[in-house]
Amino acid sequence: MLRRVPGASPIEPPVEPGQTEEQRRETRSILAFGPDDVVFLWAAKLPGYKGGAAVLNAFAETLASGHPNARLVMACEDPWPLHDLAVDLRCDDQLRLVSRTREMERLLAAADIGVIPATRSMFGRFVWECLAFGVP
Repeated sequence: MLRRVPGASPIEPPVEPGQTEEQRRETRSILAFGPDDVVFLWAAKLPGYKGGAAVLNAFAETLASGHPNARLVMACEDPWPLHDLAVDLRCDDQLRLVSRTREMERLLAAADIGVIPATRSMFGRFVWECLAFGVP
């Protein structure tokens, strides 16, 4: 069982074994994603510092290269500046922007792949969260 270490993870409450599959289905339903969609998750406090624009550009290329089931969730302090770029790249329909949340465990349960493109800080809290949930 995962336990919260104060100051080390936003995962609250602790996730009990067996909860993640139920959370995966529920969260994907809330996000309007299907069971066969491939869900990428990117999370950061500072979108500019952690490569938010780079993630969107790579995601748009992924869609354009013949992967229509790709989906992206971007969770950060202020995601709305990324929305304009997503519209310009024509990937906003497959994108879900999430502002500051205390439900990272739900997003991690719904994710297939964690995206960590940062060029400055390569090993933040999000890496540990992905590892804890078995998200590559």
